[in-house]
Amino acid sequence: MNLEPKNLNIPLERKERWGFALVSACVLAAVLAWLLNASFARAFVASCIVALPALWLFFLPPPAARALMSRVPRFFVYLLLFGYLALAKTVLVPIVLGLLEHVRI
Repeated sequence: MNLEPKNLNIPLERKERWGFALVSACVLAAVLAWLLNASFARAFVASCIVALPALWLFFLPPPAARALMSRVPRFFVYLLLFGYLALAKTVLVPIVLGLLEHVRI
């Protein structure tokens, strides 16, 4: 007696949008933090700019990123990741923090 179901050959693709939910939660948390403590909100936004795309890429990769990571050698993926981290720390964070200084409530 076989208790396992037969294979239906139906590809199971991920339909969730957890990455977008994560970004939305970070934006909402930053806005709420801005209302309570502006200096904490600046630090939270800076850490989200630097770390969130890297975490999103490795833990919740979209199908295009998953296909790219399977075709490109791992060394180049890490090189791209560390390049983004360096760019975010030197360029993106100062620009966004400068914009947040001009948008004081």
